[in-house]
Amino acid sequence: PPPPPAKIEPSKSARNVTQGNIDATKSAAKANDSINYSVSVKNSGGVATTIDMKDSLADVLTFSSLTNNGGGTFNASQKTLTWPSVTVNPGATVTKTYAVRMNASLVTTKTDCEMNNLFMDKIITVPVGCTTPPAKIVVDKTSVNVSQGNVNATTVTAKESDRIVFTLTAKNTGGTAKSFTFEDSLNDVLEYAKLADNGGGTFNEDTQKLSWPAITLEPGDKQTRTFAIQILSTIPATPQGISDPSSYDCKIENTFYDAYVVIPVTCATPKVVEQIVTELPTTGPTENMIFAGIVLAVVVFFYYRSKQLGTEVRLIRRDINGGTI
Repeated sequence: PPPPPAKIEPSKSARNVTQGNIDATKSAAKANDSINYSVSVKNSGGVATTIDMKDSLADVLTFSSLTNNGGGTFNASQKTLTWPSVTVNPGATVTKTYAVRMNASLVTTKTDCEMNNLFMDKIITVPVGCTTPPAKIVVDKTSVNVSQGNVNATTVTAKESDRIVFTLTAKNTGGTAKSFTFEDSLNDVLEYAKLADNGGGTFNEDTQKLSWPAITLEPGDKQTRTFAIQILSTIPATPQGISDPSSYDCKIENTFYDAYVVIPVTCATPKVVEQIVTELPTTGPTENMIFAGIVLAVVVFFYYRSKQLGTEVRLIRRDINGGTI
């Protein structure tokens, strides 16, 4: 009878050389580990056959780099490793081996930390000891003056009864979830305005803070909170604070963590004069002594000059009375 047809049986294995040449599928690969992959074909049929051996490394190279192609040709765009056609005789086995090295950093936002590798119909999975990057909360704050045409409130001077809407934004650009609390201090804001809409938050009269319940920001999550204020109908002319120069300074300064906005406010004439006066140059003790010396010199000059004039007048009168003049 004729011999049975060729029957190719593929197989694949991975050994973690760095960890003692163990089965790489049984232990998580660590940074800089060396892993040897072997792909094999066995002909269990009765006649020889020619076969092309090709392995896909797309998923493997997510966490590693190819260090030894084992005689194959690597296609960088397709992430495949291919060997020349080989004839496999009945009962023979052909094996190709290549090596990869795990990346020096295994920090990633991927949730499936493993390398899946498919050769023909055989797949093996190597777990990866990756770590997720820490949470990184990026905040932002914007303000819009609705009453003046929805313009950026920092670019115009707020007037009496203007309505201004603040938007707070927080985004987690890291790889780990983190609890976050939206909280905004309105101390400086409420000097010239009142809270018109708390946006679902809670305002604490004692601390002058507007806050919302804590949330969990997952990696990539972005959330916003919005509230509104209204400039007072009569803007106070309260003098600027001495211990706190930012108090009643004709500006609304509002900080949300490390994001802030500064909004100019229309002030009464006395406040404008006050601001100009505060901008005049200050003098120290040296300047004061010089000024005092100048004033003293002027006083002394006019004192002696007046005495000299008095003497001259008396001489003139004496000459007149004596008939000299």
